[in-house]
Amino acid sequence: NGKVWYREAEAAFDKEYAASIGMPVNRVDFGQRRFDTVEDIFEDMEKKITWAKENDAPGLYIIDSLDALSDREEQKRKIDTGTYGGNKPKKMGELFRRLIRQLEESHICVIIISQVRDKIGVTFGQKKTRSGGRALNFYASIILYLSHLGAVYRTYHKQKRAIGVLVKVKCTKNKITKPFRDCKFL
Repeated sequence: NGKVWYREAEAAFDKEYAASIGMPVNRVDFGQRRFDTVEDIFEDMEKKITWAKENDAPGLYIIDSLDALSDREEQKRKIDTGTYGGNKPKKMGELFRRLIRQLEESHICVIIISQVRDKIGVTFGQKKTRSGGRALNFYASIILYLSHLGAVYRTYHKQKRAIGVLVKVKCTKNKITKPFRDCKFL
């Protein structure tokens, strides 16, 4: 009797395609309004925590994608003032501190989808970063990096066709079992 909540900020999700590959879209709550800021997502998450406690049911809350969200202060600023995403990491840390224990008690698993970017001028250490600051690394139980290795082709009726993509997954943090594993899948 659990629930799945899918909150999208990029307006790029195709329900018909998801249904065609087997996602039960009729059982997923996509939300009735737009989610433009980090605060919108966390306010919605607080409502879902209340629902889970009242119904004594688990939940899965998916945020797609963190990089498309800004904070309310950034939305109010003019485009030529301030720095991009300056308050977002601070907000993320504050909001996770407030909600992490409640999420655990209400049995809600949160999946945050985020993109990685190259760090500029890094010689040693991690050469990739993502928005949201260090709060994501600190509060996450599992961190997975996915990378696209290329398309997979098959020949049908003497014609070469793409049937999928080959993906490499690297686990960099895992509080549940052994970290630093990787695998490939189609």
